[in-house]
Amino acid sequence: MKGFDYLAPSGFYDALKAYGFPDAICDLDKAAQMQTKAFIRTVYGVTGPIVIDGLTKQGGPLSPIKSTLTTSLGHRYLEDLASTDQGALVMTLKANKANDFHTPDDRLQARITMVEATDDSYLFATSLSTLQRLCLEAERFQYAYGWLTQWTKTKAYVIYPDKDPPPTVTMPSITVAEGIHPWTISQHEVPLKAGKLEFLRAKVDDPGWRYQGLKEFVESYKFPKLSLHTPITLLRKITAQCIIARCRALISIQPIKNSDALLLDKQIAKKVHMALGFPYRGNTEILTLPTGRHGMDFPSIARINMGLVVEGIACDLNHHIPAYR
Repeated sequence: MKGFDYLAPSGFYDALKAYGFPDAICDLDKAAQMQTKAFIRTVYGVTGPIVIDGLTKQGGPLSPIKSTLTTSLGHRYLEDLASTDQGALVMTLKANKANDFHTPDDRLQARITMVEATDDSYLFATSLSTLQRLCLEAERFQYAYGWLTQWTKTKAYVIYPDKDPPPTVTMPSITVAEGIHPWTISQHEVPLKAGKLEFLRAKVDDPGWRYQGLKEFVESYKFPKLSLHTPITLLRKITAQCIIARCRALISIQPIKNSDALLLDKQIAKKVHMALGFPYRGNTEILTLPTGRHGMDFPSIARINMGLVVEGIACDLNHHIPAYR
């Protein structure tokens, strides 16, 4: 539960100090939050001003910055702990493991301890004991700055199990209960999934699963009914804002095969054809061509999908970690 508004301001200040930023930034932030007037909207209207100190306004531009820096400090902390742990995940080339070096890059290694996006995060390890240790230290760190783990949504994954894995594993945590010291260790039973990963509610490296979800979404979407046939300009705007926008957001997390993307374009073209009421069905390629090329300028999922794939490849080829390149 990494809500921006739950985080203590001290996490932001500690991160700035740890990264070597000048103290003037902390002083400026503290001054901006001193004697701040807040108004509460109720069913009876807006209340009078309430003066608060040391809290970032909800929805303010500083909230995501403070959250990012605070969580990055926890990320660094776990990275330091994993540097001396034999169970940490280290990525390298096969040539390095075989001591068969051909280029200097063959000796490169990259330790993967934690990845996160928004409120979703992964801890990586090659042994359960290391994973439990990192989990407990992450729990202690984040509790100090005001956020908690949502254990009902937490899962464990094993990619290459040696044998049939158990259905659950036990993970340690702090204790959040009245009258009990938070440093008391509690145990949580977490479901264990074998041979797959899920991140940001998407199955990693499973384009078929993503395509099925997009197909069901497009099939279930219904254009608004009017007394007359809906104008093609309105259909184009609805398609772009209500269908394509959602599809693009989902594809950006997990792209799909080009052949499946073309099927989605045909599926949208069919829905547009039914709404227009034309006696013939238009060509999908003409429907998605820009007006300057004598098309109808409907967005194309296939082109969006291909663009995101190429953008991802370009990002990997220019990654700041040489091992990824």
